[in-house]
Amino acid sequence: MIKHYCFCPADDGFLYVETPSYKYLLNLLLTQRWRGTAHLRTRHGRVPYSGGGIIFKAVNLYLRGVKPLWFLKNGGDYDIASEQLLAKGIYDDTWDTELHYEEQYIKECEWKGPSGLQFDISDIDSIWIGLPTQRSHDISKILAELSELFPEIPILLEEPLKADNPCIDLCL
Repeated sequence: MIKHYCFCPADDGFLYVETPSYKYLLNLLLTQRWRGTAHLRTRHGRVPYSGGGIIFKAVNLYLRGVKPLWFLKNGGDYDIASEQLLAKGIYDDTWDTELHYEEQYIKECEWKGPSGLQFDISDIDSIWIGLPTQRSHDISKILAELSELFPEIPILLEEPLKADNPCIDLCL
């Protein structure tokens, strides 16, 4: 059977959220919830933020309602794609499928969760501090603060490696 859809899999087992600044990163870690819709990406995604971020365990967030946005393949049929996604159990119903359909931002490889999504510290694999934050702040103070507040979370000084987007050639 020919797939009529594409989405970016969390094939490394993680979902990523990038923040525009250290202040935003710290706020997200302290509140353990998104104010609005939860937007995450796979390792294939590209977003314009570089203030640091959080690497989440994908399965944990999927169980909290985070699901991939999907795209129609070139020449694909929307209704057939929707039926295929439902048959695979990726979405709960046709409304859920419609909510996660995306036409424009394929390069972000986005997954989306409900507004106000809460997470637990145990959902986090690690956090990283972005280069602009490292250049404009005393990195030793930031490391000390994060280590004191979240001793169980590994802190990385490098952004995780990104991979080629598996959907670009199929959907654009």
